Amino acid sequence: MLTFSDVKDDDNVSINTAYTDNNTLVDRGSIYALADDDTATLTNEITVASKQNLAESVITSNDFPSTRIKVVGMNVHPHESDKKQVYSTIISIRRNIPRAREDARSIDTYKELWKIEKRFTDFVNLHSKLTAQGFDHPLPSVYKLTNNSPINCDKRILQLELYFNQAMAFTSTRDPSCMCTFLNSDIFDEIPMNPRASKEGLLSKYKGFLIGGWRSMYFVLEGTKLAYYSCKKGKLLGSISLVLGDVYPQHFDYANPDPTTNCRHGLVIRVMERRGITDQRVEYQFCAFTDQDRDEWVKLIDKATKSAFGKNEALEATNTPLLSKLADVKK
Repeated sequence: MLTFSDVKDDDNVSINTAYTDNNTLVDRGSIYALADDDTATLTNEITVASKQNLAESVITSNDFPSTRIKVVGMNVHPHESDKKQVYSTIISIRRNIPRAREDARSIDTYKELWKIEKRFTDFVNLHSKLTAQGFDHPLPSVYKLTNNSPINCDKRILQLELYFNQAMAFTSTRDPSCMCTFLNSDIFDEIPMNPRASKEGLLSKYKGFLIGGWRSMYFVLEGTKLAYYSCKKGKLLGSISLVLGDVYPQHFDYANPDPTTNCRHGLVIRVMERRGITDQRVEYQFCAFTDQDRDEWVKLIDKATKSAFGKNEALEATNTPLLSKLADVKK
């Protein structure tokens, strides 16, 4: 049976001590290396219905000791009654990969089975069922589960994963049905919005302190255009041309806690844009959910900008002889 020490729901939990530089989560004295493997049991090509059927047949209370709950992202949805955004949390369900006897000293590795997507009301419903059985570990606050600021995302990851560890340990000796149902339902739809896109997903964009701070939107990178939508399959809000642009990662500086200039998992895109009657260099600041997601965005955006630059050079080289001939004719 799993046993865990008590952990308080502390808003001032140290993110620096909770995460290492390579984004490995340090969890109560044990280090879990998470295997992000493209050959996971389930892939994007498998339908949501197929994942749902598999989920319902796999996770039981007997699987809790070998199951790892990892918070891997967030999603945004339009509110039915107003213009506010509703945030959901994406959770990866992972299974422990047994180690060979000769690898007894190596750290645990996990392989993803599927992902689920949960809103705040889903966490509240689960918590009420757990507390009815005597569970006394606090649920992370509504602010932690619904706010999209960069520093809050890290605290959400830490507190939710500790909460699920406690919940699985508790229900393994009581009625586990509510926990199993939670892990087996609301399978995350990973079908891409644009099949031609090299990458798409949620990013938080900094809009300025006086006009809303950070806002999460759904971004789609296709060629040299980075389009952003209110949500997946939602309203197109705008696009950024990456021609003559560049991108670089923003590394978190613990000595500078100012969220307007410093954030974890950040990236900055610099492009030339027409402002009035002149072209100006413009910077856009973004925040991804993890360093791994940020690095993938940086890699693909950098590839797109360099590809556009190479095409421009080739076009100029092709047009130069023609321009020279036209100049000779005018003479």
